[in-house]
Amino acid sequence: MIRHLPALTAQCVECAQDSECPVGKPKCFSREGKCVQCLGDPDCAGTATPFCKGQGKCVQCTTNAQCAAPNPICDGDECVQCRKDDDCTDPAKSRCRGKVCAAR
Repeated sequence: MIRHLPALTAQCVECAQDSECPVGKPKCFSREGKCVQCLGDPDCAGTATPFCKGQGKCVQCTTNAQCAAPNPICDGDECVQCRKDDDCTDPAKSRCRGKVCAAR
């Protein structure tokens, strides 16, 4: 019986374990062999960016549910006041400009 073994590839990687990663990216995403900020939310706890997004980036939010007033909308991994005019509920500040509700 002949067995076919998967091809082995020699590839340089940044890490194989956490101890090989720098302070700014202390976790080793071993499947890809690269150092990242986080592998899960607990790795981001206690910071201004408490949620782990995708493959290793600590962010302020990933959904609106993680944001609160006065910045209730998650946009581009950060909590903001608005994305569009309809998000601004204060009649005195009913226009969204640069993700902030402002006067018309």
